[in-house]
Amino acid sequence: LASATTSAFAALLRNNPRVAEAGLATATNLLLRQPAPAAGDDPLDLLLPLRLAKMQTRQGAAPQILAVLDQWVASRPGAITPLIERGRAQLELGQAQAAMTSALKTLEAHPLAEEALRLLAAAADRVYRESKQDGESLLQQCLQRNKLRPDVQHPIGYILCAEAALRHGAAAVARDSARAAVDHF
Repeated sequence: LASATTSAFAALLRNNPRVAEAGLATATNLLLRQPAPAAGDDPLDLLLPLRLAKMQTRQGAAPQILAVLDQWVASRPGAITPLIERGRAQLELGQAQAAMTSALKTLEAHPLAEEALRLLAAAADRVYRESKQDGESLLQQCLQRNKLRPDVQHPIGYILCAEAALRHGAAAVARDSARAAVDHF
């Protein structure tokens, strides 16, 4: 493990992505087979995002990236970092609906996870864009109907509307939509 990690960091410093990715793969594969540390930080939380970043530079790596993330989630049941990282990757790979599902599952297990709520909002904004349930559309709905709170398909819409209202200076809509979100979440 130490040799693979050292090799990977040396390759990163030398700007050798192929060797860095190979070293990170060796180190993370070893760590995925071990239980999470009982105390302290999990080295996977540092090393796996580096490995994934290197993988993302390769063409056609999306299935491999998702497979590695699934292994991470499976090897660390209950840990929030792998869940969030999988959702982020899904969103970056254009799988907004899958990212939204991942964020919702993360919130079920970790209801106070602010990062999961942000991920849910970003994914929902993309998913709902075509159905006019994204933040900008919900704000327009409020302004056209002279209402402070939009009609939403999912409560995350209140957050999307509040964010859009803040960007456009519609403080009353932002405040009321944010209150509706707080009431729900």
